[in-house]
Amino acid sequence: MNKNNSSQISLQEKYDYLKTEFKQVLKGKIVKSSEFFDEEINDIIERKDSKENIFFLKRLIDSVGDAVIATDKDGRIIYWNRSAEKLYKWKAEKVIGKNIVDVTPTKTSKKQADELIKTLINGDTWQGEFEVQDKNGRIFPIHVTDSPVLDENNELAGVIGVSKDISEYKELVNELLMKEIRFRELIYTINSGIVIYEVKNEGLTGEDYIIVEFNQYALQHERKNKDEVIGKSLKDIRPNIDDFGLIDVFRKVWKTGQAEFIPAKQYVDKNFSNYYENRVFKLPGGEIVAVYDDVTVQKKVELELRTSEKRFRTITEDSPDAIFITDLNGHFRYINNSAYTMLGYAQSKLKGKNFIEIIPPEKHEMMQGLFQKALNNEHIFTETELVKKNGNVIPVDLNAMKLPNDKIYGSCRDITERKKAEKKIIQQNKEYESINEELLQMNNELKTAKNKAEESDRLKSAFLTNMSHEIRTPMNGIMGFTELLKNPGIKGPQQKKFIDIIQKSGARMLDTINNLISISKIESGETEINYSQVNIKEIMQDNVLFFKPEAEKKGIQLKLNSQPEGILIIKTDRDKLQSVLTNLTKNAIKYSKKGTIKTGCYLNNNSIRFFVQDEGIGIPKDRQKAIFKRFVQADIEDRKAFEGSGLGLAICKSYVDMLGGEIWLKSEVNAGSTFIFTVPFQV
Repeated sequence: MNKNNSSQISLQEKYDYLKTEFKQVLKGKIVKSSEFFDEEINDIIERKDSKENIFFLKRLIDSVGDAVIATDKDGRIIYWNRSAEKLYKWKAEKVIGKNIVDVTPTKTSKKQADELIKTLINGDTWQGEFEVQDKNGRIFPIHVTDSPVLDENNELAGVIGVSKDISEYKELVNELLMKEIRFRELIYTINSGIVIYEVKNEGLTGEDYIIVEFNQYALQHERKNKDEVIGKSLKDIRPNIDDFGLIDVFRKVWKTGQAEFIPAKQYVDKNFSNYYENRVFKLPGGEIVAVYDDVTVQKKVELELRTSEKRFRTITEDSPDAIFITDLNGHFRYINNSAYTMLGYAQSKLKGKNFIEIIPPEKHEMMQGLFQKALNNEHIFTETELVKKNGNVIPVDLNAMKLPNDKIYGSCRDITERKKAEKKIIQQNKEYESINEELLQMNNELKTAKNKAEESDRLKSAFLTNMSHEIRTPMNGIMGFTELLKNPGIKGPQQKKFIDIIQKSGARMLDTINNLISISKIESGETEINYSQVNIKEIMQDNVLFFKPEAEKKGIQLKLNSQPEGILIIKTDRDKLQSVLTNLTKNAIKYSKKGTIKTGCYLNNNSIRFFVQDEGIGIPKDRQKAIFKRFVQADIEDRKAFEGSGLGLAICKSYVDMLGGEIWLKSEVNAGSTFIFTVPFQV
């Protein structure tokens, strides 16, 4: 680069130059700070380019809205711009020299990762999307463009990556999808023909309007299926459309964006000879929407009125719509049978009355305004309401015009069902919004469940490691000392000592296996409750007698502190009750080095409350709820070398739950723990 010509150098040339010099930096060393462009490139500036150009380029990259990150071939970060700091919440000085995978953990498949690496090694740019995690743990989608930096041997020396948060884009896509679904449901329930056209060329002929949507009403009217119309032009469907006058209106709407109403006009070809009213408007995307109604019946009625009163009466009396004729003052001169039926009046009871008498009071002013427009030869087509004889109000489509004989013609179609459909659509929209909220809630619940599942997997993995130790350790003791006993020279006390070790190892292994069997039965739902009459005093005394020798070996006193007076026999599962007491007492001895262990029970309302209290190591408050979960001991990093599977308390809780009771604890570190559980009092 020539310093004197730097003002004429394009941004692309500066980028290419910086990329070339970046290769040289990669050969030397990893940059230790975000001042890569200030310090390391200064040497390059003195040799090849002006400081102003490089400084400008560095500032330019820092001002880019997207994150720009440069790494060496091993993935270690050597440049991290300001936008990267904002996106990933890491300051540049904290990440320079670290591996990009450690700084921005990425959720990506092996296939995608292999594709990325292969593309970069081939010297090509890779683009794609995946999820990453920032410093605060937020996981979000990004779009990434990774460009390789090759050395003079055309081998990968590093990567320049540009990434952008696309969370809002993803949300917008989902929102647009929901709106698209609602829009389609709406147009498919309206009793009017709705056709959406994509405009080609200049929209001069029917061939320039390509059909992209055709609602159910229109399909039925045209007697076609969707495959026969989508992708076809308007001229394919209506070959004489260029003579109909609709194209000029279409083009006007397409050019101006202003909606247009096209009054009833006749279209004729070999299949149709119908009158249509059209409402035409333009969508934001440029498509043209035509909403049309076949008003052939109404138009024919109007034409017949001009030629024959008799024919008019025949047609109108057979019409399902309410048809009437008034004078210029609004008094009824003719009313067909459908009108009487619709309004609930007997024949001739409306003749001579003013039309305003069947209009709700709140709509009088509006209807008088429309009547005046009809007097001025405007064609009126609107929605309004009529009052029946019984006072009920019905919604109608009103079609009115001035006739050549100075009369006002009008027809009304009961649109009660259409209004119900519209109301249903509104209600459905509300339901969809409610469903959307439920789905969002479900999504949050799924995320929570996923986190719990991952936590469970982690604990189970730790548990399996612990189980390996718990089985292998006593097995090694059994195998080792059994081998030693083969030596005929081992006799007397030493032989007894070895046998004791083998027995303890066997007991330890048996305890582990029993716990595994118990928790497996609990997990699979195979554990059954076997109720029997249980003597509480007897089971408490047996528990103390059983563990007293083990406690005394450690210099610990084991006391039966309190129990109800008299003989107390309840109906419960003896084995499960005894298992809970055994596990709690065993734990109290295991985690105590001295002092006294107290156990007992007492009546409390409709249950018996049992307790086991020790003066052992205690349990931190943040672990007191967790210890009743399966495998939790394996999750405690500092277990102070206490052996065990971590299943005992989980089994206790499951058994207490099955018996209809509760279990909890009170504990302080280095002060001891008290485990309390209840069993329903059933005689």
